[in-house]
Amino acid sequence: MQNQIALYPLETIQKKLDELKSKINLQKSLGESISAEFESLYSTFESINGLFTDVREHFESLGQYSDSLGNTSDSLRPKYDSLHQPLDSDRQTDDSIRPTFDSIRRPDDSLHHPDDSIVQQSASNTEQNEAKNGRNELKELIINLSKEQLNLKFPQTKVPERIAVIINGLKESTQLSVAQMVKLTSTSRATITRDTIVLKKLGWIEFHGCKKKGYYTLTEEGKTATSINI
Repeated sequence: MQNQIALYPLETIQKKLDELKSKINLQKSLGESISAEFESLYSTFESINGLFTDVREHFESLGQYSDSLGNTSDSLRPKYDSLHQPLDSDRQTDDSIRPTFDSIRRPDDSLHHPDDSIVQQSASNTEQNEAKNGRNELKELIINLSKEQLNLKFPQTKVPERIAVIINGLKESTQLSVAQMVKLTSTSRATITRDTIVLKKLGWIEFHGCKKKGYYTLTEEGKTATSINI
């Protein structure tokens, strides 16, 4: 009887410990569930951000195409108006009509040469296509090297595309701060931090200065690896 009385508190304690352990496991499962939900929300946000970027680029290309059509229309309007000027046949003599007729039959030299605006637009389109091809090559390079050297596979193609934009900015401006990268890519500081980690692991960039006023530059290895026309 005395042994039973002595063991009873131990059984109670063991029961309480088991209940506490169950609660801890429940909290752990809840934390894992919240973490998974956060990752899902972040992935959705990245997809929406990529969609808005595509829409913005589409509208910009439409604006450029509309401007080029407007320039072409303005350059052709004087020729169109000159063709519709009425001839006052009642007041013109045969001698005045004949030169007019001859001038109509002579080919217009201007028709054999494209307008300057069309030539410039064609050159601009060629440069844009070359730049786009360069960015695509750089994106593929980032994907392949990240997989080979870092064993890293990007969940979305927007990530290497954004990193390519950062590299392009560094090649044009020599140096970029985190705030400038955020503005350049229209994304968050947290996203830029993840992108710069990838670039630093590849050995392509290095940080200079203090945390608040510092900036990134391309390393010699980065300049050599990214020597693509972008």
